Amino acid sequence: MKRVRIIDGKPFIFFSFNLRNLLFPYFIPAYSPRELMKIHVTFQQNNPNFNQIYADEYHGGEDSSSNWKYQWLSVLKAAGPIKNIHIRKDAVYQLTQSTDGVPDSHFSIPHMTICECVMENNKVMEFAVSDSLLEKLVHPKNYAFKTAHVYFYFKPDIEFIHPREGVYIAQADIPQEWKMASGQSAGTEEVPAGSIQGNNI
Repeated sequence: MKRVRIIDGKPFIFFSFNLRNLLFPYFIPAYSPRELMKIHVTFQQNNPNFNQIYADEYHGGEDSSSNWKYQWLSVLKAAGPIKNIHIRKDAVYQLTQSTDGVPDSHFSIPHMTICECVMENNKVMEFAVSDSLLEKLVHPKNYAFKTAHVYFYFKPDIEFIHPREGVYIAQADIPQEWKMASGQSAGTEEVPAGSIQGNNI
């Protein structure tokens, strides 16, 4: 049996079941899509040379200056509360690049995993990573909490560019027209001017 009750002003789903004529109730917070929440998005690349045995023996399981757990890590937060999150895989990301004195250029980037956040004012903010860069994506299966955490784990040793905060594009997915616009010859591995690589922590 399932009912919804209001406890301290918040909705709870009430379950009960009869086992040998005994009633066992328990409560689960009910998700209301109208409730606003914060979001923290973490991008990180693990260090393939991290030695967990050494960390356990000498540093209580934690990394150290000579034994980094991550190659780099970046955490971003939304500027304001959000009301919904959508995860889209193998999607096309629309990137707008602007350069001093040059009109905005628009590029379609294929094979992207996009975390789409709908803000309180219905504006959409996107975080995007090339599918080929992703080792793992961890995100909530429900959003009943005040803060949602999304984690993008990167594979090691794959080159990428970082044209703006929260967007990481594998070199192999850079459109030819973007390479031409940035002065690259087709097939080169040079990072376009103005982009930055992930920083070490």
